[in-house]
Amino acid sequence: MIYAWMPKMLNQNISTKVDICDIFLLSQMAKSNQISEFDLGRLIIGLSKITNNHFVGASKVLFILNRDVYPIID
Repeated sequence: MIYAWMPKMLNQNISTKVDICDIFLLSQMAKSNQISEFDLGRLIIGLSKITNNHFVGASKVLFILNRDVYPIID
């Protein structure tokens, strides 16, 4: 998953509260393609917060989870 944070590193000093457990559970749902649109939106927002507020990083994580469903947005 390091590729998802390139060219910037993971933001370790998150100023906004992000529930890592929630992101993990939503990621597992996205991996199995059992996620609602609402939860997918929550996952994208959560992933973007930990990837330096970039949706590109979030899209790369989703692509790694399930490349048949989620494209990389560059």
